[in-house]
Amino acid sequence: MHALLYQPLGPASVVQLHADLPNDVLDQIPFLRLTEAFLRLLQRETPLRLTPLGALPRKYLRELYASGFILEEGLETGLFTLSREIDSLAITTLHQTTRLAGLARLVRGELLLTKKGAQLLDPAHRLALWALVLDTFTNRFLWASHDG
Repeated sequence: MHALLYQPLGPASVVQLHADLPNDVLDQIPFLRLTEAFLRLLQRETPLRLTPLGALPRKYLRELYASGFILEEGLETGLFTLSREIDSLAITTLHQTTRLAGLARLVRGELLLTKKGAQLLDPAHRLALWALVLDTFTNRFLWASHDG
C-alpha cells in the first residue's frame, strides 16, 4: 500500500505501464495529445512570450482548446469563455506539468522548448513522453491546485 500511495508508478507498485503500447492506444489519451500539441506549439513559436502574470496568451489558449482533445463543460455550454489560462483546468495543468517535467522552461518571461522536450516530441519517443508526463502528474504536480 505504501508503494501505491507514495510511488504509484515505481518498480514496487502494482500499477505498471506497458513497455510497448501501440500508437493507436496512445492516440486515445487526450492529455498526451494535448501535451504533444503544446510542445509543437512551443517548437513553432519559440520563444513564446507569456503574459505579465506568467500565463499563456489568449491566442494560444484558444488554439490549444480548439484542438478538441479535452473539452470542459463550462466552456462548451457557454457558462464562461476562455479568456485566461485559469479558465481551463486542462490547460493550466498542461502548462504546469510540462514545466515540472523539464519539457519547457521559463526564461525572462518567455517559455522555451527544452532539448529534452524536442527529443521526446519525436514520434519514436512517444511512449517515453507519456511515461514522463504521467509520472510528473502523479508524483510532482500539486493536486491541490485542482481544488478550486
